[in-house]
Amino acid sequence: TWNSLGSDIFYKGTTNKKLPITTKINYKLNGQNILLKDLIGKDGDVVIEINFENQDKHFINGNNLYTPFVIVSGLVMF
Repeated sequence: TWNSLGSDIFYKGTTNKKLPITTKINYKLNGQNILLKDLIGKDGDVVIEINFENQDKHFINGNNLYTPFVIVSGLVMF
């Protein structure tokens, strides 16, 4: 138990293991795929798609099973 006294608690560490979840971000401008570097400064309808893929697979009793994860993401644009 930690008493944070109103401050955030975080852990920082290092590992040489592969991350359990990979992320891929796609951008569209006016319905067409576009690279982020090409999107900057443009006007139009923008769609940002964030895809997560669970990489934490285990082979148990002849079945491929994945560790369950819940991911929540949010984005605020001004």
